[in-house]
Amino acid sequence: VINITKINDDGSLEGTYDPDGDIKAAKPKLSWLADVSENTPVVLTEFDNLITKDKLDEGDDFKDFINPNTLAETKVVGDAGLKNLKEHDIFSSSVVDTFVLTSRI
Repeated sequence: VINITKINDDGSLEGTYDPDGDIKAAKPKLSWLADVSENTPVVLTEFDNLITKDKLDEGDDFKDFINPNTLAETKVVGDAGLKNLKEHDIFSSSVVDTFVLTSRI
């Protein structure tokens, strides 16, 4: 486990190595990829709940609980292995969640 001690102006990080650190307890977690030409640009599209309330009560007007922010798109850099996926392949990221390839960019 690396404990981040400083975030530099250029975005680089400094830290100290903790050989006895517990990766499961570490929050937040940081993932990285080597800066190589084989990496591929990726747009992650995430969908949130349409309704902001867990359970609507009798008399609730669902329109009062519509989530205006149900779609989020994030541009990231993906591992070269993503280039081997076919449309509609399902893949899991240990960092984020489970995704489905819907199109190529």
